[in-house]
Order: sequence, then C-alpha cells, then structure tokens
Amino acid sequence: MDLKVFITSREAICGECGEEREAAARSLDEEAVRLAVVAHVRHTETDYDRLLAKGHERQEARLLIQGEVDQVLARWSGSE
Repeated sequence: MDLKVFITSREAICGECGEEREAAARSLDEEAVRLAVVAHVRHTETDYDRLLAKGHERQEARLLIQGEVDQVLARWSGSE
C-alpha cells in the first residue's frame, strides 16, 4: 500500500525576501485534514466500498465500518 505524506505547514516568512506568505499557505484547516484521513482509512482499510457495491446506503455503510476506522486511527496515532 502506498501512503502519501503531505507537508502540512510552511514558514510564515519567505526566507529570501522576508515577505509574509499568504495565510492559506501558512496553515491548513485541521478539520479538512482530519476528514481526508478518515476518508482514506474508510476506502483503503475497510470493506466500505464493497458494502456500497452490495447496495448499502452511504450512511449505513459508514456506521457499519466506523469501529474499524476508529481502530485504525487509534493505531496510527499510537493510542491503541
């Protein structure tokens, strides 16, 4: 499995000219990052897509695999 790593922060001041970078380049919305990680886990570490293919509604499938998602996130964070 390929795991993509993203840079989540940058220097707030340009090292060459000292100019302050735009706010969007300085920080990422933590909630957006969290949602992206959860979606990645859902699609790569669970049977979510298989459940959808079998006709389960999206919310129902998410409820069925939520425990697996929580376990993976706990393992990845070192809290398991």
